[in-house]
Amino acid sequence: MNAALTLAYPRWRQFFWRHPESPVLLLSAGSWLLLAAGAMEAAPSLGLHPHHVDGGAAFHSSLTLWSPDHWPVILLRWSAMITAMMFPTLVPQIRVLAARSFWSRRTRAILLFLAGYSALWLIYGAIAEAAMGLLRGSAPAMFSFLLPMSLVLAGLWQLTRQKQRSLVACHFTMPIAPSGWQADLDCCRFGLRTAAYCCVSCWALMLVCAAAGHAVWVMLVVAAVSLAERVFARPRQLWFGVALFLFAILAIKTGAH
Repeated sequence: MNAALTLAYPRWRQFFWRHPESPVLLLSAGSWLLLAAGAMEAAPSLGLHPHHVDGGAAFHSSLTLWSPDHWPVILLRWSAMITAMMFPTLVPQIRVLAARSFWSRRTRAILLFLAGYSALWLIYGAIAEAAMGLLRGSAPAMFSFLLPMSLVLAGLWQLTRQKQRSLVACHFTMPIAPSGWQADLDCCRFGLRTAAYCCVSCWALMLVCAAAGHAVWVMLVVAAVSLAERVFARPRQLWFGVALFLFAILAIKTGAH
């Protein structure tokens, strides 16, 4: 047994050397399993649910919006969603970061990069959930239309020039210091700047997830669109926008019944 492990260790080390993004992809797959298994369903949500909400429930939701007991679980849900949906789009940046870091600093550099990236997305998630909760409390009549409205908004954003520019900027890289606190700071800055461009590019798509109450099928659609935008050399934003409009029509018809 020990001999087999001794022989396998160099192969695994070589594999991780060539594919430094593999642990991140495994982490993303684990988050998808948690979301699909409904591990986050027990968490309270300030966003959209498919059932009707009366005035009393909407008022209660506006009160619980500011309850500190809800936010840790909501942020945990957003952390799982970001890990599952957005981490696979960071493969090029992780490979560049690993290539520019010493072997002894690779894991640390990647973790600092992901921490900086996730921090900005969590701030956006808190703002999105707060906005959904306030809208739910102040305008319960519009509650059932949040999902189709967010889909239309995302479809329109796909066609803007700013979306195109931010999508191109998501591929940027930056110099990384070789060692010391400057290297740690550069890794965090790299993650923050990447997240800033990603937030500008995908804020409307992630808003759809919040409006849908973090439904797994919605997150799968949004993740597929986000990944396709990064993988394709010339993503067809018009087709992505049309698809989102069609989903909006489907959501309206489903809500009508």
